[in-house]
Amino acid sequence: MTGSDRQAAKALTTTCCIVGGGPGMMLGFLLALLAGTIGLSCRASAVESVTLEPADLKVGGSYPAQERQALLGACQGNFKVPVENKSRCGCVADMAGTVLSRFGRLLMTAELERNADKVFALVDRLRDTGMPQAEADSASHSSTTRINDLIETCALEER
Repeated sequence: MTGSDRQAAKALTTTCCIVGGGPGMMLGFLLALLAGTIGLSCRASAVESVTLEPADLKVGGSYPAQERQALLGACQGNFKVPVENKSRCGCVADMAGTVLSRFGRLLMTAELERNADKVFALVDRLRDTGMPQAEADSASHSSTTRINDLIETCALEER
């Protein structure tokens, strides 16, 4: 190990390290929301890039038809949503335009798709806006709370 390797190793202290994607990445995201310091190693750069701006964190705003359709499709295609609840996906897609920010809608779509790489990439894009880490974490937590409230309001139950 070289001197620079030792410095890099000392620079990051974690309580947990998750390597790879899939369900482990979602676990890492949830653990990070619980204020743990988590080391993640993934290929988020391979995920389709979405440009986020500070305005994308404000509730409401522009809700393009393609983003609504993506959210509706993710909800209806989610293997964990019971068939009898699939009709409630319209409620989710409609209300998302007024109760979630663009970031929240994209995050919900990625979560319903069970795409942990997309979730991680979206949170990473918040940092690309120049937002400090603490604010990015707060925005993620706030969006997750709003998503859970929306799921409850529309009575969308997952198995």
